[in-house]
Amino acid sequence: MDKMHWTAPVAKREAAWRLYVEHELKPRVQFYETKRHLNKASALKRALAIHRHQGWRLRVLFAEGTSGERIEAAEINDWCERAPSDE
Repeated sequence: MDKMHWTAPVAKREAAWRLYVEHELKPRVQFYETKRHLNKASALKRALAIHRHQGWRLRVLFAEGTSGERIEAAEINDWCERAPSDE
């Protein structure tokens, strides 16, 4: 007896945001993080973690969305400074 199995296609969710960071190695290394973020809030939350953990020796240069939207380092740093300490 042949059984037909139907499976619905799995929708791939394209991540919308990624962070471009600099590591304080000698010479400095700049790269996109491999983890992509589904939204701007998630990218900013990751930027906040980097901002608060100076021991990682990372600095966010900008965040970039797939639609071409971009947040520069100065705006990210301002946002991180204003973020509540419990986030």
